[in-house]
Formats: sequence, structure tokens, C-alpha cells
Amino acid sequence: MTTELGTDAMDTSPALASRLMPSVTEQPQAIMPSYFSSKDDVPDFHQLLKKSMDKVNALQQDASVRMHNVDTGDSQDLLGTMLAVQKSGLSFQALMQVRNKVVSAYEEVMRMQM
Repeated sequence: MTTELGTDAMDTSPALASRLMPSVTEQPQAIMPSYFSSKDDVPDFHQLLKKSMDKVNALQQDASVRMHNVDTGDSQDLLGTMLAVQKSGLSFQALMQVRNKVVSAYEEVMRMQM
């Protein structure tokens, strides 16, 4: 039986199978974001977490300095100060949510039976 393309509809040759299905011995490729050029550029989890904590810390220190400047009368930028305080608060809450998810995942892994 032939189709419009002129090939057998029940073709079970190894060549066809190898074209349609990947080899079982091939290793799966890791999915990387496009902004990383190679595996060496991808930061590990520790680096990402440290960088995030440093950023939250910098935002909190900036908000603290701005609040001190407004309190002492060195600055009249009350709106900028309030925005900095809110931004640092939201950043801290987001970091705490990440922390809670990591702790939850760790506890779940520890509950797994081998």
C-alpha cells in the first residue's frame, strides 16, 4: 500500500525508526536560558541565593539611610523614602517566600524513604 508520497505506510525499517525516534543512548539536554552562552556561565543555586540576599540587604540599607536622612532633616524626599521602604519590604517578603519554599522542599526530600 502506498501513500501520496509513494512510501509504504507500514514501513518499519530501522532507518525510518532512527529518524523518527531519538536514540535511547542519547543523554537528555539540559534546558538553559538563552542569556547563558555555555554551561560554565550558569551560576549555581548558592550564587543566585547569595546575590539575591545581597540585593535585599542593599535595598534595606538604602531605605534605612533615607529614613535617617528624612528624620534628621537632611532630606525632604519623603516620597522617595517611602518608596524605598516599600521596595525593601517587598523584596524581603519575596526572599522569605523563596526561603520557605526551599525549606519545604528540603523537608520533603528528607521525608522520602530510600
